[in-house]
Amino acid sequence: IERILEGYPEPVSFGRVATDEERIAAIGRERSRPVGGVFDQVARGAQAAAGRLRELSDDQLERRGTHPRLGEMTVSAVAERMFIRHLGEHEEQLRSILGSAGQTA
Repeated sequence: IERILEGYPEPVSFGRVATDEERIAAIGRERSRPVGGVFDQVARGAQAAAGRLRELSDDQLERRGTHPRLGEMTVSAVAERMFIRHLGEHEEQLRSILGSAGQTA
């Protein structure tokens, strides 16, 4: 979102895809961290992002960027997709994993 807000001309290129090597490496590094620490980091990041989004004007929320897979999106749409839907998808994944682990215990 900050990249979109600071960029010119619109639409600004942003984001990564699932096959991005840096993204894959980051996921690998996070696997070795204690789960509680990862959750705490995500919670702090979500709070910071929510605070930043509340500061944005209507004009800023309508700034546009282009994601390599999702196409052109407004800042508002990026926030909804990445912070609400994407985190929700990860929550579902974790619940499924925990549910499966409980069934085999």
